[in-house]
Amino acid sequence: MMAVEERQTMKLGLPVADDVFDWPTGYYVICGGPGVGKGFFALWLARKFWENGEKRTIYFTLEMGEKLVRTRLLQAWSDLTLTQFRNKASTEKAQSLM
Repeated sequence: MMAVEERQTMKLGLPVADDVFDWPTGYYVICGGPGVGKGFFALWLARKFWENGEKRTIYFTLEMGEKLVRTRLLQAWSDLTLTQFRNKASTEKAQSLM
């Protein structure tokens, strides 16, 4: 009989998603057309996995440079709208998570 690999799972903290999906640790590829929200979704997942189990995530993209990735992290993880971010609202919340 073949052994089944057991993997630690991650939680988003959202019962609707956590009860339906099993989020095993591992490598995820998020695909889609330009401008559909792949980056936003990936950064949101990374934040939720950290908040609900301190799972570290690495994020990289072939479409955005490092500066843009860091900018999006600061905005998204600070819970700022684009207008708030552009008006120089505090990003301390994101910096504490990074």
